[in-house]
Amino acid sequence: MIRRERAGLPLAWVVALMTGLFGCAPTDGAIFEVADTDSDGDSEALETTAPSADVPAGAHCEPVAVWDEASAAAEEEMLELINQQRAAGAYCAPATHTLDLAPELRCAARLHSKDMVERDFYSTINPDGLSPGDRVYAAGYDGSIWGENVTRGYVTAADAMADLMSSESLCINIMDPDYRYIGLGRFGASWTQDYGS
Repeated sequence: MIRRERAGLPLAWVVALMTGLFGCAPTDGAIFEVADTDSDGDSEALETTAPSADVPAGAHCEPVAVWDEASAAAEEEMLELINQQRAAGAYCAPATHTLDLAPELRCAARLHSKDMVERDFYSTINPDGLSPGDRVYAAGYDGSIWGENVTRGYVTAADAMADLMSSESLCINIMDPDYRYIGLGRFGASWTQDYGS
């Protein structure tokens, strides 16, 4: 993992997150930066009130199978914003196709956002040393390429998206034409975007 300083923001973490088929070690590194803010919006736990058919059944995804309605709606709004941006193009990349939600990636994204709040950390690598690849494959994802963006300090999808798009490396990740699927997880003011091919 490489530490990088960005003007006006706290330290950001940059980590290579591309992997080969079936969870092999990374073969061609792509850099994805973790966005951060000075806000501390992660202190409140959420009540989960809405059952979700958006994650796979089973013990692994059970902790996020019932989800806060406001968070689920914010995730849907984030998907719309991402697809609008991909269709329009961005300063970091030309226009490309839209993304579809993948239940396995949504499970992984929700679990990671929840974990970041509950264990009070902020990184794409969790305190157990598990990478995004470890987490998406544990959730049942079986694609050959994956990537992850995280940000915190924003409750609304629009604010989180603006922060993510302000980083060129995160923008490139959002606009990457190799991705076909996405999973989004918002817990409190922590967000995870998990991408797949």
